[in-house]
Amino acid sequence: MSEFLMQQEIDKLKEQITLYQRRFKDFELHNHGGIDSSFVDFSSFRKQIEWVFPSTSGTNVVGTVGNHATINLIDGVSRTAILSWMKPPLLLVDNIELVWSSSAASGNARFQIEINAGQKGTANDIRITAGTAFEVATIGANLLNYTSFKDKGDTNLSSLVPGDIVSIFVTRQGAHANDTLSASVGIYGVKITYI
Repeated sequence: MSEFLMQQEIDKLKEQITLYQRRFKDFELHNHGGIDSSFVDFSSFRKQIEWVFPSTSGTNVVGTVGNHATINLIDGVSRTAILSWMKPPLLLVDNIELVWSSSAASGNARFQIEINAGQKGTANDIRITAGTAFEVATIGANLLNYTSFKDKGDTNLSSLVPGDIVSIFVTRQGAHANDTLSASVGIYGVKITYI
């Protein structure tokens, strides 16, 4: 591991320690200081959740599936939904889940995930993942699917740093032979879990 990568890992650990220290101080204040820190299980602290709705791209259809707003990625062609937000300070991205559904009762959707990130003064096209495609089976017709980005498509979530403007490009490769869903895919958004 290069010295630069080691320093990045050390910085991430320092950031996580600082976060836990602040959470512990808040916890002590709310409990009037009446606890022994040696008995605190930091894993019990609640994770932070954020929801990001997608924007349309090209010829995608903005619509509803059931009673929810979605970006609909049609079958038979490649279509992309784009999601963008700013990573908050003092929180590390633990996981990102794509929330989607389809009217198809069975079959696989083929997705490609690309993540771009940058900050003030950085290039506006820094890509942190090459976007390796993967398939995922629907859990059933008109049911909400939660597909984790972790360990899928080389997403490299750990490289996101505080203050990054993050853009996720979710492409459904509907014309690919491995995409066997014979219906549109409705993209509801992404659920981001921080620690």
